[in-house]
Amino acid sequence: MMQRIQQKKLFVIGWIALLCPLSIVLALMIFGRTSWVKDKSQIGGYSEAMDIVDYGRNYMRQGDFQMALFHFNAALEIQPGIAETYMALGNLYHRIKNNNAAISSFQKAISLSPPKKEVIYNDLGMIYVELGDFQSATKNFRKAATLGIRQALIWRNIAMAEMELDNYDKAIYACQQAIKNRPTLKNQYTEEPVH
Repeated sequence: MMQRIQQKKLFVIGWIALLCPLSIVLALMIFGRTSWVKDKSQIGGYSEAMDIVDYGRNYMRQGDFQMALFHFNAALEIQPGIAETYMALGNLYHRIKNNNAAISSFQKAISLSPPKKEVIYNDLGMIYVELGDFQSATKNFRKAATLGIRQALIWRNIAMAEMELDNYDKAIYACQQAIKNRPTLKNQYTEEPVH
């Protein structure tokens, strides 16, 4: 009999232990978060959001753009101030040819001071090239050149945009800078007679 009473007590205590945290979570969901819950949730929010961004990138690589967009938006709901999420969104929008949304996403990423701004400026430049706005393309490529580690590629992009603007002296200078930063590019800028 005593053992049976102890089992019932343990049963009740187990349910209380299970339901108390759940009831707290439900109450917070119904009545809104308090500031201390929000502060605690942001501790793991960044890594959780980045995991979701990685899932979105995987979907994007597989060509499932709807699922990628879903994951990027979910990451923004968890942690809206992550530049990498906006970079991923910019790449997604660029791939589906929504260039205005891509530009907006890349500009938002830049405003959040990401570690790889030169990549974003280069990507923006490429979008402007596709839109035929070579002035804006050159402006973004030049910003990338002042920041970045991918100097040869960026200078090659500047040369391409300057050629479209008929700025041949600037295009030649940009080609020279590309070669200076990566001598193996020389073959791309010199014409050899074909035999």
